[in-house]
Amino acid sequence: NNARSNTLNRPSQSWWGAESFDWRKRHGKNWMTSVKNQYPGQGCWAFATVGVTEAIVRLYYNLGLPLLDLSEQEVISCSGCGTNAAGGIAADAFQWIADNGISEEDAFPFANADVPCNKNPEYQQLWSFDDAR
Repeated sequence: NNARSNTLNRPSQSWWGAESFDWRKRHGKNWMTSVKNQYPGQGCWAFATVGVTEAIVRLYYNLGLPLLDLSEQEVISCSGCGTNAAGGIAADAFQWIADNGISEEDAFPFANADVPCNKNPEYQQLWSFDDAR
């Protein structure tokens, strides 16, 4: 029989470590931002990128609650990496954030539309991957 199995065997417990791991419960803190609604747009690429960025910054700075909330709309409208109507490229958005930083949600709230890049100048707090290096 030359059939190949598509089953992946889990390594032994001694190699693998814990049976499960949940960043929402690590050290008594929730490290993940809540699920956000991007419907009916195609901004999933920006939401994924921003969600990972939020987690990286929170973990690096040991930020517990309240949750850090960064601007998906800034990535959609200012990065040039995609649109809310047609989607985009998350890898390019990560690079854009690394190069430019990202504002908090209050500076450029999600509009679920392709709107011009126009951040609120009252909010200048920028986070970037450089902050977590």
